[in-house]
Amino acid sequence: MNRMTLVDKIPDEVLEPALQTNLGRALYHNPKLCVAFKALASGVHFESHLEPRLRELAILRISAELRSDVEWGQHFRIATTAAVYGKVNVSIAEARDVRDGRLEGFAARERCAMEYAMAFENNSVDDEIWARVSAHFTPVEVLDLTVLAGLYGMAGRLTNALAVPMDEGILPISAVDSPA
Repeated sequence: MNRMTLVDKIPDEVLEPALQTNLGRALYHNPKLCVAFKALASGVHFESHLEPRLRELAILRISAELRSDVEWGQHFRIATTAAVYGKVNVSIAEARDVRDGRLEGFAARERCAMEYAMAFENNSVDDEIWARVSAHFTPVEVLDLTVLAGLYGMAGRLTNALAVPMDEGILPISAVDSPA
């Protein structure tokens, strides 16, 4: 049961069809807000100085922690298939580890990005995590990671609060345990 009805369609001239997700259709009750949200989402991907794999790992970690099936499902598909970036960036086994918070098998930079994103999400960025993230990332990369974490924390909370239904063809968090 979704709490916010979805508009049937966002005009293609407002938002390209590939970006018309159920969250977008819920937000389109306020068209200007929807467009602003989608512009920020586009910016954290296409204007970012972070590589796609790193962005997707951070998004998956936040989505799993928030138990946002919608955001997890979208980004599980993006990260584990070549549909968006032209290559697989995260294996299913890695996605499972991210979901479960088992980060020790990841490279130090990747682990730091996910830990910083979660510290940001939990409002617990302290001097120790700041020193670690600053050792692995340039100032602009830290900014990009911070905005990414903020946006996807908000997206996860929006999909949960509005009870946005899963988009067609995406899998819930629990599906990562299913055979690939």
